[in-house]
Amino acid sequence: MSDDYDPFDDDYYDDDGEGPPCPRCDGDGIVNCYCGGDQCYCENHGEKDCPLCYGEGVADPARAEKYLESEREMMAVMRKAWKEAEAKDKERGDD
Repeated sequence: MSDDYDPFDDDYYDDDGEGPPCPRCDGDGIVNCYCGGDQCYCENHGEKDCPLCYGEGVADPARAEKYLESEREMMAVMRKAWKEAEAKDKERGDD
């Protein structure tokens, strides 16, 4: 791989220069439908258009950044919860 590789270079992903793939669907344009909680019961038959890129595979950069920021915030909350649970387990002697 060359030193000038840029993973965010629009031309790296396709010839059209549409941009990097959507972070929600990884550029597929579809996501799993969980309308029934843990499975799909609607006419989508398990898949639906990505709500971030609207099935295009490439999201608007501002929308993509907002999505990624919310993912980072959620992971920070989860890391805190895992750390607290681990501390409680150590207090009780559970491993």
